[in-house]
This record gives sequence, structure tokens and C-alpha cells, in this order.
Amino acid sequence: GLRFLRHVERTAVLLHLVDVSEAALEPPAAALKAVLGELAAYSPRLLQRPQLLAASKVDVVYRPHLEEAREEALRRGWKFFPISAVTGQGLPELVGCLCELVEEHRKGSGFPESGERVVYAYDPRRERGFRVVREEGYYRVLGEAVEGLVRRLDLERPQALAYVQSRLRRMGVEEELLRQGAREGDTVVIGDYVFDFLPES
Repeated sequence: GLRFLRHVERTAVLLHLVDVSEAALEPPAAALKAVLGELAAYSPRLLQRPQLLAASKVDVVYRPHLEEAREEALRRGWKFFPISAVTGQGLPELVGCLCELVEEHRKGSGFPESGERVVYAYDPRRERGFRVVREEGYYRVLGEAVEGLVRRLDLERPQALAYVQSRLRRMGVEEELLRQGAREGDTVVIGDYVFDFLPES
């Protein structure tokens, strides 16, 4: 909306984030076209700012989406970063590039130097925080990351369900369930959803 676009006016760099998993709601090119169209309609000057493209969820990548995103970045002359919030892949490089571009913008705009530099380090382990509790007749998985994951997606869609299963596996949920004695067919509860435990191995 307009409130968001007014906020974008204050940014030095535009980072576009596209979902390259099979559960993505739309292909990267279509998603970019929609966002760039809104930016251009609001203020064409926004498109003159440095722009980057990050391909998210490469831990469960759908290759055609990844290649489409890469081609879009190449065509537009943008730097391209495949990233994963689950594994941390590509995040240090992306953050480093953003810091450099923002620093260049500050120097060019005469923004006063504070003499103090703050570095924020990304730790993917914080997003993987969860715990498994053994209840009477089932296992409950607790944690904002896992509960938010199942809450955000329509698990009636096979693609979304497959994505959630893969993501939970990479987060270590399956490993922890096995460690606590869960067997194939056991009931697992995450938030308001009930699953049958079907370990990959």
C-alpha cells in the first residue's frame, strides 16, 4: 500500500526477495514484475536506486524457479544471492553487500559518520529453536519457527505439505523426534495441526 511505498522512499538500496521453492505462489518473474510495476507507478525515481535480488528458500529449491530468478537478475544487471533462512546459505554475503551499498550511499549523500560501527551477525540457529514434548499418545513440537511455518501455509495443497515436511526435516525436527523414540505412524502435533510421523530414513 501507499504507507509501505512511502517507507521505501527512505531506503538507500532495494532488495527484492523471491520464493524459489516449489510452494511459491507465483514464478519469480511474475512476482518481480508486479513489485516493479507498483514502484514505477508510485515513483519512477525509486527504480534508479541500487537493487539486488535474493532467491529465498534454496534449501527446498525448485530449480526452474531458481534459474528464472538468476536470469532476471542477470538481465537487469543486479547482483544475485541464493539464500536460505534455515541453513544460513548466502546470508553473510548478502548482508555484506547490503552494508557496502548503504555505506556508499551515506558517503555520497553526506550522511554524518558516527565513528561507531555496529555489526549484526545472523545466527540461523535462533530461527531453528524448538523443543519436542512427549505427551500421552503423541509428540508435540513447540517453537515459534515451526508453529509459524505450519500456520502460514495451506497444508491441503500437496506442494505446501511437501515443503513443510522438507523444511522441518532440515530444521532438525525429524532427528529430534527419532532421538526421543518416535516411530513411523506416531502422531505429531504442531500448533493446531496433527501429522503422522513419516521419517525419511
